[in-house]
Amino acid sequence: MSRKTHDDLMNSIDEKANEIIKDMPVFAEKYFNNMDDRNLSKRTKLQYAYDMKQFFDFFSERYPKIKTMSAAELLEDISLEDLQEYTQSLKYHYSKDGKKQLNSNGYKARRIASLHSFYAYYHKIGLIDKPTALLIDNPKINSHEIKLLDNMQVDRLLEAIKIPSGERKNDIEMHNMIEKRDFAIMMLFLGTG
Repeated sequence: MSRKTHDDLMNSIDEKANEIIKDMPVFAEKYFNNMDDRNLSKRTKLQYAYDMKQFFDFFSERYPKIKTMSAAELLEDISLEDLQEYTQSLKYHYSKDGKKQLNSNGYKARRIASLHSFYAYYHKIGLIDKPTALLIDNPKINSHEIKLLDNMQVDRLLEAIKIPSGERKNDIEMHNMIEKRDFAIMMLFLGTG
């Protein structure tokens, strides 16, 4: 990807994040400006914007004037029980065909991490006294079972290193020079997992 294309992509991601942020309470902009000041990834900013929009949408019925409330008015009024109710709402989502589906623990963990960061920021700069969201625990993320190669797969992998990738003299010479290196790299990978 060319530098210009990458910059264009990052600009469009930033624009999308800024559109989402405009729908949030006014005070939220300060948090996202801080993300820009810290040079965090535009993709991170976008994901946090999606996460916090979901949070504010959840509480918008309970707080009809949510967009004009201050950080202290809103974040300190939301109780631990309210936050637990919100995290319970993260368990499921509805698919396009209307079926209720279970979200992964990774999905919930990322949204809770966004919430932790948001509350911690406003506590750090002194706009709220009690960062209640920090009391919410992240769900345990189940690790995936490690899939090991069997002996036959290992043998085929190591044999593949011995076969030159081309038939020209230069290809064969290059292969002879790097075969031992490639074998050592594969053994390191196989030995360490």
